[in-house]
Amino acid sequence: MNWLVTSFLLLFVPCAAFSEDPQLRQEAVRLMEKATSVSTAPNLPNLERVDTFHVFGNEGGGSEAGAQEGSFTRVVIQGTGRRDETTFGNYHVIDVWTRGRLATSRTREVAPREVVTLMRLTPIYLVHFDHEDVIHAISERNINGRSARCILFDTVAGQKTQNNELCVDGANGTLLFSKLGNETIENSDYFPFAGVLMPGKISYSYAGVRKLEVSQTMTPLTEGTANVLAAPPDAQIRTLCTTFRRAFGEQMPQPKTGNGAARLTWCCGE
Repeated sequence: MNWLVTSFLLLFVPCAAFSEDPQLRQEAVRLMEKATSVSTAPNLPNLERVDTFHVFGNEGGGSEAGAQEGSFTRVVIQGTGRRDETTFGNYHVIDVWTRGRLATSRTREVAPREVVTLMRLTPIYLVHFDHEDVIHAISERNINGRSARCILFDTVAGQKTQNNELCVDGANGTLLFSKLGNETIENSDYFPFAGVLMPGKISYSYAGVRKLEVSQTMTPLTEGTANVLAAPPDAQIRTLCTTFRRAFGEQMPQPKTGNGAARLTWCCGE
């Protein structure tokens, strides 16, 4: 009997630990849907986006290890193309997409990890809940002088559980704070653009240590011309694949024809 009770408790406790209030989850989903909608523009004008970033405590010993400042610019002419330029230490890339091709000039193919992080966080990093997320509570607290509603939840994947928190502005619904495992992202200085709100400042920390700080602007491009999308003088031209073609076989040797007999072997355990 004692064994049966113990077994019941072992089965019951994990289920109870991962249970959640349906109404609490509904409210959490609503808050994140609001945060996504207020920072996602359905229609964007021709624009120029400028991100300047500062790296804190850069380590790793790579060729970019001594660089502390970087920049990224994106110019978009809707329906025509876009131009991206990234500078960080000795890493410099210009990419121009237009007419189904990429004109690129780059000092190397692989981007530094700081640039990879920058591209992931900008223009804004938004999240949504899925079946692995378990909502525990929604509380009120202050985030950088703003009244916020904070969602405490776990992400449960197999035997791993990750503790997380998301905080949205209580007034306008923007995403102010994200703690996802060891990563922390803070958005502030929101500004209006194309009918939505975008963060003017983004801070990124890992394991409690600040790694990256980004200042961001987005402005309508009022004098966009074809020269904006001109290929750099030393660019490589790469064609973008737009049509999927199935693979086909050229040499497909077949096994020798048998006598048609087949034998099945069944294995049964005791």
